[in-house]
Amino acid sequence: MKKLWVVLVIGLMTLVMAGCKGASKEYDMVSLISEEMTANYLYTELAKKYPEDELFTNMAEVEARNIEALEAMAARQDISVEEAAAEDIEIPETKEEALSRAVDFKKTDIRLLKKMIKNEEDAYSKEVLSDLLKSSEDDYSMLKTAYDAEKPLVMRCGNRCKIREIRENSQ
Repeated sequence: MKKLWVVLVIGLMTLVMAGCKGASKEYDMVSLISEEMTANYLYTELAKKYPEDELFTNMAEVEARNIEALEAMAARQDISVEEAAAEDIEIPETKEEALSRAVDFKKTDIRLLKKMIKNEEDAYSKEVLSDLLKSSEDDYSMLKTAYDAEKPLVMRCGNRCKIREIRENSQ
């Protein structure tokens, strides 16, 4: 009887753990799609604000494709993502603030993708997530470069500029 009880308890714990893992996977997928939707909204609004800069238009298109890929992956795994939605965020006033926000979104995106890849067991889904991660890392580099170019010179070179300015003023 004791062995039967142990088997039942282990079986119940396995079911609970599997349910938690499934719920966590759904939560992660909803979080990632929501983040992509919010980023898409941000880039779409910034593209309207800065029509001369194709960067934001291109990023909005990338985010839209990412959303489609993630929704298809969720459907393939029978994961409900109906709760995914864009956050209501304030659109930055300056281009520098916009690029800073975009860099932050990509950092969050990369962190979520790495977490999901680590926990993903399905080979196809892992491949999709890995492709999205590579794309996000490339986008991050591009956005970071654009942000660094937009910042005022003193901010970009930090202490080196201050030291150079002090030396020039002391001569």
